[in-house]
Amino acid sequence: MGLGFDNFIMGIKGYFFFPFEVLNRISPNNFNQLYQGLNANWIIMIGIVVMTIAFYIIGYNIGKSIGESKIKELESLVANK
Repeated sequence: MGLGFDNFIMGIKGYFFFPFEVLNRISPNNFNQLYQGLNANWIIMIGIVVMTIAFYIIGYNIGKSIGESKIKELESLVANK
């Protein structure tokens, strides 16, 4: 934010003002154009959702297996004492 604006405060204002600027630009005149633009990207949006779910499941399973192995390792250390 500090690089694209004159100062940090202007960057913060611009960051939070952006969604309202987008909403102001949506009007009945350009709604069809906006819908067609979003409609063209639906495959990409679905792909991002699918990849997010896949990475969540992969991360969950990896974390679960690492956690279970560490717990078994600690249990064996405690049992040997």
